[in-house]
Amino acid sequence: MKPALAFRQPNYPQSWEELPNGNIILSAIEEILQPWWQRFFGYHLLKIGALSHEISCESSPIKHQVSCFNSLVSGSPKQYKTDIVGDLDDLPLLEHSVDVCLLSHVLEFSLDPHHVIREANRALIPNGYLIITGFNPLSLVVSIALSLIEKDKARGMNIFFHLCELKTGYI
Repeated sequence: MKPALAFRQPNYPQSWEELPNGNIILSAIEEILQPWWQRFFGYHLLKIGALSHEISCESSPIKHQVSCFNSLVSGSPKQYKTDIVGDLDDLPLLEHSVDVCLLSHVLEFSLDPHHVIREANRALIPNGYLIITGFNPLSLVVSIALSLIEKDKARGMNIFFHLCELKTGYI
């Protein structure tokens, strides 16, 4: 299995406006998460990353909401209104100290996404909630392949596997 480790630091966007159709994506994520906020209970909610910070959690019963940004963020912490400044893959939090952790598009822009998830898991209490939002790169590939399969069964399967191999890097 190929590791998810990146060898150069991806450019992490500091706001949704920096992404193409960022405001549309933000409103879609907020709409999907809206009914779920009432189900999460606890004392501390941690938003990891600048994009997670901008997601509205006002309907959550958890009143203590903390944001953590990377120390590589340009500008002062007061400019972004962050509560914690630190590396996302080495969170400056005690073990089992957070009830809910929100990772919104953090894994796509991380050097080592597995380590970010391990750190979030370390900070979560047992039976805590880890909310991850991100892009699904296979969704377009799968929809194209399924439409091709409908048109031509034999030809479509070959194209489907070829597209998956290209997308996952097994060429």
